[in-house]
Order: sequence, then C-alpha cells, then structure tokens
Amino acid sequence: MEKLRNILAKLPHPVRWALTVFIGFILLIAGLIMMVTPGPGLLFIFFGLSILAFEIEWARELNKQGMQGLEKIVSKVKSWFRRKKLMIESAIFPKRILLGLKANFIAATHENSNAQEVIGPLWGEMSWRFFQVPVARDDFPLGIGAMWEDESGQPGAMVYFAGYEVKEVPADLSGLEILEIPEGRYAYLTHSGAVSGLPATVANFYSTQFPQSDFQRRPGMDLEIYSEVDESMTPTKVLVAVPVL
Repeated sequence: MEKLRNILAKLPHPVRWALTVFIGFILLIAGLIMMVTPGPGLLFIFFGLSILAFEIEWARELNKQGMQGLEKIVSKVKSWFRRKKLMIESAIFPKRILLGLKANFIAATHENSNAQEVIGPLWGEMSWRFFQVPVARDDFPLGIGAMWEDESGQPGAMVYFAGYEVKEVPADLSGLEILEIPEGRYAYLTHSGAVSGLPATVANFYSTQFPQSDFQRRPGMDLEIYSEVDESMTPTKVLVAVPVL
C-alpha cells in the first residue's frame, strides 16, 4: 500500500485525486458485490477504503475504525439486497365477518401434513352450503381461509376456517359458523395464476420470504385471501398473510 501511495504522490494533484477515487471506488464496489456473490468481498472493501483514504476524509475515518466500520457497511448492503429480493408487502386489513366451516388439519410444513386432503373438500362443502343461505352477498363474494394453532398441542395441529365475507349475519346459518377477523396489520405475499401453484407460494412465504423479512409476528390468525376469481369461481389471485406488529 505504501508503494502505491508513493507512486500516486508523484502525480499532479488533479490526476492523483481522480486516479485514487477511480481505483478506490472500483475496488469498494467490487467488494460490496462480492458480499452477496462468491469472492473475497471484505478484502476488496478493505483495499478500496485504504486507497480512498489517501484523498477522502470519510474513507480515512472509516478506515481507522477497521473491521467495525466494514461490518456496518456489510450489514447495510446485505440488508438492502435482502429487501430487494423479498416480495413481501404489508398493509392494514379491515375487520371482516366470515360465514363458513372449520376443520382440523396438520400444517403443510409438517411431515405428516394432510392439508390438501382436508382443505380442498372443506371449501367444496362450505361453498355448497353458503350459496343455499338467504343472505345479501356479492356475485363473487370474497373467500378467505383463516388458520390458527389447535389447542391440542399436537405437532403441526392447526384449525382451518374456510368462509366467505358477509356484510350481515343471517338468521339461519344452515349449519355454517361465524368467524370475525379483527382489523390489523398483515405482511403478505401475492400469488397470481393457477391455484395449483399456491402450495409452492405458501411454502416459499413461510420458509424463505417471511423469515428473511424484518417483520415481527403478532398473535392472530394467518390468512389466505382469495382476492380475485374468474367466472367459474376459480381463484386467480391469492394473498398469503401473517399478522405482524
């Protein structure tokens, strides 16, 4: 590094400054990129800052702080790249009243999961009953699946409520149940396309997207909101949501 300093010192100041800044930033940027791709990122960052320190005060101060300063940069860069990769959004969801049915199941994240065997038929049975109930509703009512942990304590045991949103509770429920979802903030991932791809989206949300986000879970029900359907009532857009602070 001293050899490089001596060589640059012999150059006229404008040339020395331009060359120092160019080389330093090239090494620094390359190092930052290597923090999220294979390569000796820390080494490049160290050399880049050391060269920039010849001419730039903030680089000189940062270089004095050594690894502590580097760790702060690395943390910020990783956090930025992580946020860019994530597709999670958040919003305040309004209070909703659902009319539907519930059933116990084993979560999809558990090795003994029976989610597909339980949830699909539950929606079918609930939908058939729902459209027999004399209640004011939209032509395409909003379908929502709500999930929470079963009180049994069995590993992976959950309760799934499949229902449609209603504006008022009918006098005759025809065997259906009422579930009230309070207003609250949710982090969510949007699934678009064939519903057959929903399990993969759900798995991605719970195993990768949500754990890598900065959101903190709060008590409440996880939701699957079937926000768009086609004329045959087949879902084309689903929000997979978790209650967050």
